[in-house]
Amino acid sequence: MATIYKCPTCGGNMLFDAQTGTLRCEQCSNEMPVEAYEEKDAKEEANAYEEEGKRQYRCPSCGATLVTDAYTAATTCAYCGSPNIIEEQVDEQFKPDTVLPFRIEKEDARTKLKAWCKGGLLTPSDFLSTNAVNEKLQGIYVPFWLYDIDTDAQIEAMAEKVKVRRSGNKETTTRYKYRVERAGKSSYGKIPRDASKRMDNEEMDLLEPFQMNEARPFSGAYLSGYSAERYSETKDEVYPRARDAARQYAIDELRETILGYDSVSITSSKVEEQCRKVEYALYPVWHYEYKYRNKLYEFMMNGQTGKVVGKPPISVAKVAFVAVTTFAATLSLVASVMQLL
Repeated sequence: MATIYKCPTCGGNMLFDAQTGTLRCEQCSNEMPVEAYEEKDAKEEANAYEEEGKRQYRCPSCGATLVTDAYTAATTCAYCGSPNIIEEQVDEQFKPDTVLPFRIEKEDARTKLKAWCKGGLLTPSDFLSTNAVNEKLQGIYVPFWLYDIDTDAQIEAMAEKVKVRRSGNKETTTRYKYRVERAGKSSYGKIPRDASKRMDNEEMDLLEPFQMNEARPFSGAYLSGYSAERYSETKDEVYPRARDAARQYAIDELRETILGYDSVSITSSKVEEQCRKVEYALYPVWHYEYKYRNKLYEFMMNGQTGKVVGKPPISVAKVAFVAVTTFAATLSLVASVMQLL
């Protein structure tokens, strides 16, 4: 069943506005809180069928075919541009517990992404230039599992203190080595790990932190105007990544308590963990694709904080310039030192 959120005043499409945090009508600009929107006002179309492994729906606005896959939870009609929510992907067992609404709207995201890419010291000057634009920017609600995990950790480390004594022209260095042990229990709440096979796990981890205090009880209205998908990896499949993160957090916390030494090296560690609770949530991510010199570059932005992850191209000319400049500066320094000798 495909659903469109319609304006109670004029019947236009209601889209979630990241700036105001409300639903806003495309036609009459009517605004209303998500919590105040009556689900019965949504326009629905139950005509759904499968063909060639794809799920297809009729757009409630224009009747065009919406082609989705098994995980699509929200999409936009390619013909009329209406935002469609695929209800069965967010109902019953697939319904998220919470959603983190977008805080950064589309044009602001585009500006921030371009500024970030162009800020690279070695990025080509014409990358993202006006006459070379070939881009695709999409707001996606990515599925995440959130884990509450308790840990009981122990570590052993070798620590060292170095003392240097000078007597006339003689210098004596003494190294004192210590065996250090630490143990402690910790609790970590809502460790997020993405549950989408489409997304790169490392990139999603790098987008942290998300602002957990802005989470809201789930409503399909938050998805209106954005793409979304339900989880394609179960909580059990994703758990090892959260478990490993909790173990590392516990080790790092114990390591930070070893103070007063010149160097510390952990020699062994043991962490037992227990998962207390798991929640299902949708997190906001801007996905940006840009084709430059026949190669596609992808970037991700945290839809709340604006943090960007990605790899812009590197200019060979700029690399050569930096290398030559560095070499010239090194020669100049060496020459100055030689003159002083």
